[in-house]
Parts: sequence; C-alpha cells; structure tokens
Amino acid sequence: MQSAVNFWQRAYVSNNGNANTSWDLPEFRTGDRELGPLRTISGGGGIRAFIGGKADPQAWSLTLQGDAMYTDFLNDLYILNRTGFLGTLSFEVEL
Repeated sequence: MQSAVNFWQRAYVSNNGNANTSWDLPEFRTGDRELGPLRTISGGGGIRAFIGGKADPQAWSLTLQGDAMYTDFLNDLYILNRTGFLGTLSFEVEL
C-alpha cells in the first residue's frame, strides 16, 4: 500500500475573491494518479518442460511464465483501477 505524497490532492480549489488579484493556487500540485494513495496486488508462476533426448533431457527446454498485477487508485477522479498481464514463452538450448 502506498500513501499519497504530502502535496497531492484529488482536486485543487482556487480562491480568487477579487478579479484584480492573481489566482491563489498551491505552489506544488499534480494530477498524477500514481502520486496519490494506491495499492497493488501481484502474482505469477511458471512451468518448465525438458524436451531433450534420452542422453541429455535437460539440454532443450520450454518455459511458460505468466504474471498479473491489479492496482487500485484509492482517491482518483477518472481511473479507479488497472490490470496488467505479462506472459512469456521461451525455448532454451544448451550447447
């Protein structure tokens, strides 16, 4: 779990009571959702199969791996969550 940076807010309010003065905005401000509070859960796994010949079965192998991440943005206006996937299939040969 990630807490927000101290200058992050979901929305910024400007107070300009007089049209002849400048806008009263915070010095530091951002709309970057990843600077606000969020939490991410991730997990994954993989499997390897040795497909070499009888003399050296580990000389050739196939590997399949998958990972997933789910992120909740706890205080954002537009994007509430996102899901990411990463998958790989590899073929290895030992010479």
